[in-house]
Amino acid sequence: MNGFALSVSRGIARVTESALGPYQSAVIRIGFAGTWLLFLLRELPHRQELYGPDGPWSWDLAHQLVADNGAFTALMWSDGQFWFEAVYALAVLASVLLLLGWRTRTMSVLFMVGVLSLQNRSVFMGDGGDNVLHLMSIYLVFTRCGQVWSLDARRAARTRDARARGEWVPDRAGPVLWVVLGAVLVAVTSGAGSTATGSCPRSCGACGWRRPCGGRSGGTRGRTSPGCCSTSWRTSSTTAPCS
Repeated sequence: MNGFALSVSRGIARVTESALGPYQSAVIRIGFAGTWLLFLLRELPHRQELYGPDGPWSWDLAHQLVADNGAFTALMWSDGQFWFEAVYALAVLASVLLLLGWRTRTMSVLFMVGVLSLQNRSVFMGDGGDNVLHLMSIYLVFTRCGQVWSLDARRAARTRDARARGEWVPDRAGPVLWVVLGAVLVAVTSGAGSTATGSCPRSCGACGWRRPCGGRSGGTRGRTSPGCCSTSWRTSSTTAPCS
């Protein structure tokens, strides 16, 4: 029984204390990051039509769909052009850095944010291949995919050599990166409540009702549907319930 318990203990330690398939995970990292990067660069001239605030699938329609299915997309935080360009640039930058394997733990999270933000913004723009990229971007967050064929692997090798010589190598980029991202997370989290209570759609495809936030109501056609067509948003000639 002791021998069996020892074998089980060794098996558990093998799975939990070491990374399996470092080259396979590196191939997945490079392949999916490269694929998404090439797609973003290829569609750069058409990014407005695909994911922009004034594209065919408008910000209002996306807002209503996301409110129903609860999908995550940072592009719903604002319908401004600058915010859209910033998110698109972040997606490109995260793809490049994940492909190179620089700070893969952090870049995998930013890569996932970029993929989910763009794909969930316009869910009808892609095909079945988008679902694979969608799932793999989440998978890479939980994978040690930068052990080989990456800048992280080169930095780790230099650090080991320096420690073998008795030298201490400081890591300045890592703490700065996490402090910046932590500040962004705090800002987003603190602003989530006001965004949720202070936003309303500017139009409704179900009833034809249209009103900008803070503007005057244009009335409804008398039909009731969820969301903007609810009783609290159907008052005529009143100020919109958001600021």
